[in-house]
Amino acid sequence: MSEQKVYKVLQVITDLEDNDRRYDPGKDLYPREGLEPSEERVQALLKGHNRQQRPVIGELEEADYAHYGLEAPAPNNEQETADPVDYSKMKKDELLQEAEALGVEVDEKMTKDEIIAQIKSETE
Repeated sequence: MSEQKVYKVLQVITDLEDNDRRYDPGKDLYPREGLEPSEERVQALLKGHNRQQRPVIGELEEADYAHYGLEAPAPNNEQETADPVDYSKMKKDELLQEAEALGVEVDEKMTKDEIIAQIKSETE
């Protein structure tokens, strides 16, 4: 399938915006390959703003990937994608709080540079 996000079908859908194509729960994914529905259409089906007045598609769960023969996405590791913290712009008391939050042992007598070095050595 293409890189487009797909959803599991929760209720039988006869998609009026796809030549009355029928989608069956447990069998089909929405949208079919080659169909590119608008974000508004996807949201209407997800949130129940449709003729059935209930959600008819839903997010894929971990077990669904194997069921539909799809490769599960890589785990979302927020630390890898988050912007790195610029410790040099933090005040000493902020660094002490950050170290405590990260579980890094530091001493109040340490300099900013020593605290930064200790945080980096224990978290990178």
